[in-house]
Amino acid sequence: MQLVMMPQLGETVSEATVGAWLKQPGEHVAVDESLLEVLTDKVNAEVPSPVAGVVVRWLVPEGATVPVGTPLCEVAEEASPPAFFRLDRFIGTRPDARDASVVLMGLPMDWTASFQPGSRFGPTRIREASYGLETYSPMLDRDLEDYAVGDWGDLELPMGNVPGSLDMIRAAARALLARGQRVVGLGGEHLVALPLIEAALERWPNLAVVHWDAHTDLRDQYLGQPLSHATVLRRVAERCQPGSVHQFGIRSGTRAEFQWARAHTTLHPRHVLEPLAEALPALRGRPVYLTLDVDVIDPAYLPGTGTPEPGGITPDEAFQALHLLRDVQLVGADVVETMPAADMSQRTALLAAKLVRELLLVMAGPGAADR
Repeated sequence: MQLVMMPQLGETVSEATVGAWLKQPGEHVAVDESLLEVLTDKVNAEVPSPVAGVVVRWLVPEGATVPVGTPLCEVAEEASPPAFFRLDRFIGTRPDARDASVVLMGLPMDWTASFQPGSRFGPTRIREASYGLETYSPMLDRDLEDYAVGDWGDLELPMGNVPGSLDMIRAAARALLARGQRVVGLGGEHLVALPLIEAALERWPNLAVVHWDAHTDLRDQYLGQPLSHATVLRRVAERCQPGSVHQFGIRSGTRAEFQWARAHTTLHPRHVLEPLAEALPALRGRPVYLTLDVDVIDPAYLPGTGTPEPGGITPDEAFQALHLLRDVQLVGADVVETMPAADMSQRTALLAAKLVRELLLVMAGPGAADR
């Protein structure tokens, strides 16, 4: 048999005129496997793909013998599928991150937490909370849907294996940077920032690191361990060029840490906005990485963090300071130490999600990578 005529969208296909459909004489048509195969192959080859919403609906069962003129199938356009949102992807980010200029990468690690563990659940909760926000920022007059921002999901890290986890994070960051993408890490404990910064230093040796935190994080060791959330900025400062680490909002640490900071970093205790504005001239013209521990914000506003420290900045100060970074070449960032279990009100996750939204819009905005 030979099919010589194709159906049109919305048309019912029948054997009303045998010569128009099948060069097969007779008054009855057997709906057998060969007929179904011929029709299916021909329809699939010459009408829009079912992926585009076009389908072939068979109206008679295989094996039936029907009179000429009996409708066999119809070609129809299906209604558009309902819209879905993905709680495992940050609001407004692209489902395919391969062409994104800025990408989120979840880093669910809290292996060295010293007070309250649980920040490994931070990336998931931040993404979920983002759907309580809008993609549009009235403060920046920018919308995530207007920019190429992606979300790769979470790295699957080996539980309890600190060196192995850091190696995986570093390798993932290197791969993304090699594609020309800028990475925003979602922690997780603060130690996840170290491999992200190491990967950025390989690409930009003159990298400046801007550190917002309640704590100095400058111990040489903590409980005998050189790799800890309490030592992360010491390891970062050792890898950066002298004078490249700028610390803001610091209000806790040992005497030895503060002494080390005064000798090796640029330390701005307690506040972020005003000292950051003063530091901008020194940051312009070089690549900048922001590592943002959410405990820089006072626990009255953000209680869900691993090591809360009273006396922090307000959310408004944090947002204004983030917006100042539009004036520098921000090549990478992380937002760490969100610990959802310590805050059943969800305001920590919502505030962290809003910080991430503003940060993504600062990084993805016009000319952000070239300032």
